[in-house]
Amino acid sequence: MRLKLVERITNYLYGYCKVRIEGYSSRALTALLRCGINYWGLTSNNGVIEFYLPCAQRRAMARALAPCGCTVRQLRVCGALHTAGKYRHRPGVIAGAFLFACILWASTYFIWDISVEGNAALTDWQVIDRFEQYGVKFGAFIPSLDLDLICQKYLVDSEDIGWVSVNLSGTCADIVVKERTDRTDPWQDDTPSNIIATEDGQITSFTVWSGKSNVHLGQVVRKGEVLISGVSEVAHGDQVTTNIDRAYGSVMAQVYREYTESVPLTGEHKTYTGGQKTEKEYIFFTKALKSFGNSGNDEGFYDKIIDNERVILFDVLKLPIFVRTTVLREYTMEQYTFSEEQAAGLAQARMMRRLSEELSGCELISRQSEGSLSDGVYTLTCKVYCIADIAKEVEITNDTEDGAP
Repeated sequence: MRLKLVERITNYLYGYCKVRIEGYSSRALTALLRCGINYWGLTSNNGVIEFYLPCAQRRAMARALAPCGCTVRQLRVCGALHTAGKYRHRPGVIAGAFLFACILWASTYFIWDISVEGNAALTDWQVIDRFEQYGVKFGAFIPSLDLDLICQKYLVDSEDIGWVSVNLSGTCADIVVKERTDRTDPWQDDTPSNIIATEDGQITSFTVWSGKSNVHLGQVVRKGEVLISGVSEVAHGDQVTTNIDRAYGSVMAQVYREYTESVPLTGEHKTYTGGQKTEKEYIFFTKALKSFGNSGNDEGFYDKIIDNERVILFDVLKLPIFVRTTVLREYTMEQYTFSEEQAAGLAQARMMRRLSEELSGCELISRQSEGSLSDGVYTLTCKVYCIADIAKEVEITNDTEDGAP
């Protein structure tokens, strides 16, 4: 039987106990169900059952089990009332509990939790970090926040958010955003432009959607040359009118590219020693309190790993408390020596990864690799012929002459 959060809190406040029943366990359970006794956490082992029930139902349980002939033992009592009874002669504990209750009540005027909805390109923490500049952060005093004004300032300063709202639900601030999706539309942007070549190549195909083509199939072009012009002349009788529009299209060309990867035969690399240092600190709202750790000696080289874990009460209630764990992994720089074959293999692996990234979307025609060893460095050179889109749009400005950028 799984208890709801309200029942768990109620049982903790009024107290609950753990009970063991020996003998006639099935008969005892039947009697408990018949009398409506609320129990949970049932375990059974060799005819002996144990479970928890509210302290207020102990007498009802005793009456229900009296005819069963079983042995009933109370193992322990838990709960706030039971704990308060043990400390009734220690006023300091009671005063501390009262002070904690007052602090907990006062904290309802502060933001405990922040959630973000509607974001895709931006992460939750990127949105939260930006709102901190306007006062919406963990521990912010809620009555001092003008959320409408904050949202307006956020929109003015943000280039990638088109709409935003901050809703308060108790101590939780729910930030709802709508990112801008109005990226440049080729058919709606009428900024005058040219299409130029990003590299040297020989034209294999081209498509013009807007503008005047300056190339033909088989033509050799140079980097920066205008391929599709946004400047055109239209004759009307004896008059010639110059139009400046946006050029738009794609130009495919056979291009030559050369890539190089170098691997030294000797050098240093990082090796972890297995040693590490750990430090913990508690962050209450925005205040950090260092706790403990085995920091030890600070000599040596370390990689830092930071993990933030939030404290959640009863697996449901998020508290404004974070436990930040910092782990420093010790490493040393050790000398390494590669043979020529090992260096060649490493250079080849790097080259393949690079080609897969930089030739994405290109049609490979040929590839030739050459390796050489000089001054303790193995160098791999890869010469590639491929077909790629060399079109790049550039805006026509006042400095543009004769349709060239």
